[in-house]
Amino acid sequence: MEKWMEIPVNTAYRLINHGPLLWVSTCSSEGRYDIAPIAWSCPCEMKPTRVLLVMDMEHQTYHNIMETKAFITCVPHSSQADLVRKTGAVSGKKCDKFVVYSMECFEGEKIKAKIPLGCIGYLECQFLETIERVGTGLVIGECVRACVLRDAFNERFLTEKKQGKTLHHLGKSIFAMPSDTILDQ
Repeated sequence: MEKWMEIPVNTAYRLINHGPLLWVSTCSSEGRYDIAPIAWSCPCEMKPTRVLLVMDMEHQTYHNIMETKAFITCVPHSSQADLVRKTGAVSGKKCDKFVVYSMECFEGEKIKAKIPLGCIGYLECQFLETIERVGTGLVIGECVRACVLRDAFNERFLTEKKQGKTLHHLGKSIFAMPSDTILDQ
């Protein structure tokens, strides 16, 4: 079983400040789960951590967030690239991606959404606000709980180790992983 550790919400931004692709997991008010890869995201506040997501307002994930005012951002491990591609290739309006792709998962503790096994960190978030512009929603949420795999994190993601390798979207279905080189003073 994966060994998770909870980290303070005031340092949860460290799970996403290096720019990884995120899976955003939601549940509709009717109890239908959805997950979608989101390439454009960043922390926008530290204490507590707030997250900014850029997404298409037509996506099921966006509708679920507007409906329930909650979501979980999951950090997939680089070994999940194929599954990330698959979950981004179909609409949550047409199928249950968790069922179609036999995704093993568990529920968030504070937010009703699923967290895929194999991801290396996650932030459970309450919706704060959205800014809507020409079909694009800028969603801001506040982290209420954050966890990370012990072997992948020590004050930051250990991107120089296999356990800490995240995905970074380069366009289309192409991804990069962080280098093994760490530049430190």
